Amino acid sequence: VPGTCSFAGWEGLPNGGYWGVVPVSAKDKAGRWMENLQTEPDVKVKNMPGVINSGRDQQLERAIEELMKEVDE
Repeated sequence: VPGTCSFAGWEGLPNGGYWGVVPVSAKDKAGRWMENLQTEPDVKVKNMPGVINSGRDQQLERAIEELMKEVDE
């Protein structure tokens, strides 16, 4: 899900030093932090492992079900 975590990576170099990327946060025009604000779905469906193993995707099935409601309207 977009926006759920930050990236910070530090790698050791052969000479014993470190190289890394410092995490940076940003605010939107209203002054709210844009970091760690994930997109929340309108309908939450958890894919269950046993169902996934059978080749089904419960989230995709529910999304199709919701879209079909709009088509039928």
